[in-house]
Amino acid sequence: MMQSVTTDITVCQNYLKNLVDKFKNYRDDNVFEEKLAQAGELAAALEIEQGFPPFNTVRRKYKPKQFNYEKRDETPQDPKTAFKINFFLKIIDQTLSSLNSRFEMIFNYDNVFGFLVIFLN
Repeated sequence: MMQSVTTDITVCQNYLKNLVDKFKNYRDDNVFEEKLAQAGELAAALEIEQGFPPFNTVRRKYKPKQFNYEKRDETPQDPKTAFKINFFLKIIDQTLSSLNSRFEMIFNYDNVFGFLVIFLN
C-alpha cells in the first residue's frame, strides 16, 4: 500500500501517524486488560492453561540510603503487574521507538517537499 506508485508521501505520513497513535493508545490500562481478556479467550479456545505462573522471587536486600530523597526501587509483587511492566510495556515502547526512528526521514521529507504535492493536484 505504501509502496504503490500512486501513493504520495503525505498519505504515507498519515498512515504512519495513525499507526504510532494506535501504539500509544496501547499503553492505557484499559487496553492492556482488553488484550489480556482476548489472550484468555484464545487460550481457552486452544485449550491451553491460562494465567500467570506463580511469582516466586527473593526480595532484594536493601542497603540504607544516606538521604531522604533516595527511594528504593520496588519490584512488582503481582505476576500480572510484573508481566505488564517487564514485557508488555517494554515491547510497546520498543515498537514506538523503532517506528519513530525508522520513519523519521519520511516526516522530514514531507516537511521539506510536501508543498510539491499541492502543485501535482
